[in-house]
Amino acid sequence: MQIKNIVLGLAVACVAQASQCEQSAANGKVLLQASTRARNLQRGAVVSEGTAAATDLMYTQVKTMATDIMKAKREPSAEEMKWLDSIQSYIEQNQTTAMMQGHKDDQELMDNAVAGLVGCETDLQTDTASVASKKQGATQLGDDHALCRSEESALETDASSKWSALTSVYDNLQAPQAPNFSFDLTGDDYLAQINEFSSKMDLFLAESNEFAKAVNQSYTTAKNAYEKAAAALLQKQGTCNNTQIAFESSFCHWADEARSAGDRHEQCWERGTNSFDVTKSAVLDSAEQRKHEYSAVQKILCFLKMLRERQQ
Repeated sequence: MQIKNIVLGLAVACVAQASQCEQSAANGKVLLQASTRARNLQRGAVVSEGTAAATDLMYTQVKTMATDIMKAKREPSAEEMKWLDSIQSYIEQNQTTAMMQGHKDDQELMDNAVAGLVGCETDLQTDTASVASKKQGATQLGDDHALCRSEESALETDASSKWSALTSVYDNLQAPQAPNFSFDLTGDDYLAQINEFSSKMDLFLAESNEFAKAVNQSYTTAKNAYEKAAAALLQKQGTCNNTQIAFESSFCHWADEARSAGDRHEQCWERGTNSFDVTKSAVLDSAEQRKHEYSAVQKILCFLKMLRERQQ
């Protein structure tokens, strides 16, 4: 209805000022276009160069009318004032609100662009804490593995020592010597010689039996000690192999997570800065257009005020 009134007012002005009819018809078309763009802007459309251009044309038309009235040294007609009032109402209810909304929308865009960069830093802090935790876990597993291998080395030394003790049981054995005895069958003491030989053999066999028992006991003791040491070493080797697997897996996981965190932040920051730069450029351009449009609107209002004062 408001647009219809503006165009109707312009048509009435045409009747009153036939010489300006063609120009005033152009005014009505411009105002109609400007009003349509303003409504689009209120629905969330971005301020465009076309909107600013329409405002410039509106300003030109109002200025032309004001100039004609001033040159003719006359008061604006009632229909002209009705048309000018419609313009002022349109500006106050549409364009001013749209410009303010455009500013809020641009501020929201910038806030979102900045929030994207802040989000990159927040994610990096979260990732950094996660990576630090994984590093701490990997370091602890590395320390555990190093301790295990140290204990394994001690057990290996002990098993080697036990093996040396076992093999040394048979080294440099001093077994009892068998009696060296010869018989003289030509003498009368043949029986005495046999008895003497028998006594020496009994002693040799007794010493040999004790020697065998001692060697067997030493061997058994050394063998048991070695087997116990070897079993402990084997068990420790299995444990240490498992701790090594756990440590290497944890270390690789930490290293991969650290690299991934760096890559994620780099990609996030690149996307964020690109988005920020594009948004900033668009918002600055929009702001310049709004400033230009605001200046034109203020000039239009100034002309309207001047014409209204002239009518009085």
